[in-house]
Amino acid sequence: MRNAIATAVVAVAIAAALAGQAQAPPWGGAWELDPTQSEYRAGPAAARETMTIVPYIGAYKITINRTDAGGRMSQTEAIARFDGSDVPAIGLRVPTARAFTIVDDRTFDMADKVNGLVTLRRRVSTDGTTLTMTEQGVDEGGQAVDAVLRFVRPTATGTGVPTATPAGVFRAGPGVTIPRVLKEAKPQYTAEAMRAKIQGSVVLECVVKTDGTVGNVKVIRSLDATYGLDQEAIKAAQQWVFTPGTRNGQPVPVMVSIELTFTLRKD
Repeated sequence: MRNAIATAVVAVAIAAALAGQAQAPPWGGAWELDPTQSEYRAGPAAARETMTIVPYIGAYKITINRTDAGGRMSQTEAIARFDGSDVPAIGLRVPTARAFTIVDDRTFDMADKVNGLVTLRRRVSTDGTTLTMTEQGVDEGGQAVDAVLRFVRPTATGTGVPTATPAGVFRAGPGVTIPRVLKEAKPQYTAEAMRAKIQGSVVLECVVKTDGTVGNVKVIRSLDATYGLDQEAIKAAQQWVFTPGTRNGQPVPVMVSIELTFTLRKD
C-alpha cells in the first residue's frame, strides 16, 4: 500500500542532444541552486531549488523542484520543444501555459502565460559549469518576482566540482552521445520514512553500461540514510534500462545523474 499514500517523481538528470545533434547541450542535466550567489530583488527566496533538463520523446522535460523558507515543496514540469509553442505547465495552482524558445547554443527563454497573457519570463544561460536563470514578472499568486538565480551541478560536497569519473567511463560531451531512457522504475517509500514524513530528493550518479543496464550507483546528495530512502533510490536506479551511449559510433559506459524525488500525498 506504499504507493497509495506516496509518490516518487523521477527525473533523469542526463544531458541530451538537440534534434539532429550528437552532442549534449551545455544546459542539459541536473542543477542545484547556490543561494549564496543568488539575488532576490522581489519575491520570496527559496530555501532550496533544483532544475533538471532531460530528453523526452523528441523533446525535453524541464522539471523545477522548489522548497520555500517554510519547508513547503512544489514541483512544476513542462515538455519543451523550443519552438515557441505553448505547452501545459503541470504543478501550478492556476492553469498556466509555458513556451520555450532557443536564444543561442547556451541560452533559452521560458515564458509563463495565464489566459494568454505573459505573467513570468525567465532566461536560462550556462557556461556548462554554472547556470544562471533570471526571473521577472509575477508568480501564480500574483506576487512580484525579480530574481537572478545561480545554479551549480549537484555533488557530494556541494562545491559544484564534478566527481571523478572512473577509468574507462565517459561523460556526455563532444564525440560522446548520451544514453536514452527505455525503462524507468519508481522508488518505494519505507514505512519508517513515511512516519517521519521525510520528503525531498536523492541525487545519484550511475554508470550506464554498454548493454544499457545500470552498473555502479553512487549517492551524490543524500536525503535519508537512516530510514532507507537513499537505499530505495539506489534499488530503483538499478532497474532502469537505457539505450547505451556511444563514442565514435561504438557503445561505451557513460556516467549519468538521476534525481529521484519523494513526495507524500496530503490526503
